[in-house]
Amino acid sequence: MLCKIKFKEIIAFIVMLSLIIILYPQKQINSHEVAYLQKNVQHEISLNEQDLQSKKAFIVSELHGFKENTLIRYKFLSYLNDNRGINVYLGEISFSSGYLLNEYLQTGNILLLDKVFSFYKGSTFCTEEEYQFYQDLYKYNQNINNQKKITLYGIDIEHSLESALYFYNYYTKTNINDINQILNAKYFDPLLIHLQNNIHYYHVFYPEYNFQKRDNFMYHNYLFLHKHYQIDCFFSQLGAKHSFLDITSDKYRSFAYYLNHSLDSPLKGKVLSIHTFYKDSAYIEAYKFKQQNYYKEHNIKRTYQTNNLDCLNNKWNLINLEEENSPFNQSLVWYNLESNNLPRKTTDYYQYLLLINNSTHANPLDNFVKADN
Repeated sequence: MLCKIKFKEIIAFIVMLSLIIILYPQKQINSHEVAYLQKNVQHEISLNEQDLQSKKAFIVSELHGFKENTLIRYKFLSYLNDNRGINVYLGEISFSSGYLLNEYLQTGNILLLDKVFSFYKGSTFCTEEEYQFYQDLYKYNQNINNQKKITLYGIDIEHSLESALYFYNYYTKTNINDINQILNAKYFDPLLIHLQNNIHYYHVFYPEYNFQKRDNFMYHNYLFLHKHYQIDCFFSQLGAKHSFLDITSDKYRSFAYYLNHSLDSPLKGKVLSIHTFYKDSAYIEAYKFKQQNYYKEHNIKRTYQTNNLDCLNNKWNLINLEEENSPFNQSLVWYNLESNNLPRKTTDYYQYLLLINNSTHANPLDNFVKADN
């Protein structure tokens, strides 16, 4: 009898487990959200005309290591250049590397491009797709008039002291090899003072990897670039954590948050954020083992925690979250994997959602990829 009872319990458990597996995903589906997504999805880049004309900073998020990222960047940048006249790209790279890459865009000197990439071996920046992006951007600039040519600036802190040294020697036409000579000198040139500040930021960030400080440093870098180069409008593509327009549950204030909320920000209330998710895709992770750089490939089903987005199956799916009857403009519909339960609306964080299907991983320039087992 005991065996029969256990057998029945096992059968009942299997039936219950099967029902959970079948029904649980359905519970996550919100028909109102799905209907809105399907109605408002578009598969080419096109922004609401009011957004296009009234916003001054256009920020697209990414998760690093996906091949599609550089195509997203190129298409958004060329779209904004064509339709809004945006000709400034703020890259998630250091000031020194940004300066050198901009020199490449102006001169076509491939040795400068090669030099910059040599500073970042063993990172997700050092890929075939990134390298090709700058070549494509150079070619793009050759076919438009001078007023529309795209200029690049690095918004991030220094991540390579080699890059800082090379920029210093390139800019000052000297030949020093000790970073402390730069740190301990007294300068009046604003670019060299800015370089000093960002070398200092490097030493603050890297011992503890304090990303909150890094975002604050990035904001102050923007204030410098805005003042020195008279930057009014720009496009940027940044890691997802840098792109949220409002504070999250972990009290994180991103670069985009500072831009959109700080009292001294020239772009207060003028920032548009587009948040990117990925489905059925692959990316690379960079790591170091025994002083050797390696890359590991990861396959990922999705970078979000809902089934609602599974209704979107095209390669590119762009949705304005502020159209009529949008649930995203009424409450916090939070698809991100990191939890957030603040009393906000989705559109307080980003106004557009971009879903990318079937992106392969980026291809490293400097080493092999180990498959994810």
